[in-house]
Amino acid sequence: MRISTAQYYGTQASDYQRNFNKAVATASEASSLQRINTAADDPIGAGRLLQLGQQAAMLDQYKTNVNTTKSALNVQESTLDSITTALSRAKELALAANNGTITDKDRQAYASEMGEIQQQVLGLMNAKDANGNYLFSGSKTDTAPYSKNSDGTFSYNGDQTTIDLGIGDGMTVGTNTTGWDAFQQTINTGRTNTKMTAPAVDDGRVVLSNGTVGTAATYDAKFTAGQPYTIDFV
Repeated sequence: MRISTAQYYGTQASDYQRNFNKAVATASEASSLQRINTAADDPIGAGRLLQLGQQAAMLDQYKTNVNTTKSALNVQESTLDSITTALSRAKELALAANNGTITDKDRQAYASEMGEIQQQVLGLMNAKDANGNYLFSGSKTDTAPYSKNSDGTFSYNGDQTTIDLGIGDGMTVGTNTTGWDAFQQTINTGRTNTKMTAPAVDDGRVVLSNGTVGTAATYDAKFTAGQPYTIDFV
């Protein structure tokens, strides 16, 4: 078979060009420290890299969620600690007031400080995070969880929904504590009501307060099953 001079030089030029392209690609790999720069370099490898990139992005999101959860729970823990401190002071005042030697002026001072503690605790239960979301409202983060009623009692306006974030494949963790879990389930939250029945003559001799519960088990065993309760004076 005869090969013309033009064909010979054309073949040589193609070989030179192909080798040159390989050299350029090798130099690009060496400078970028990446074997695959485009999908054409290795289609299968490029697909695997895409999967790894997606997994890396997911891990970054998990890391962000973990940091967000830690920050949120730290704020909630700090707020609950402040509430505990305030309630400890209220207990001290109650014990100090239960003393026959103190004066009416002392009692007035105790009552004034107790009122300040009540407002402080209400403010803490309605605390917000750095983003302006209420800590203890559940999923109703734009609603103040507690409001004071005209009769001096308080109402919970949040819900019982826990906000979960993913921290791993198939793993989630709650980022919030609802007011229902933190405060409404506490023992001695006035789960009983008392009222006088006919003849409703209040001569000031008998005063009934809301039931005081020692333990939830005792309450459930001895009182819950007997509702409604009655007291008869013979």
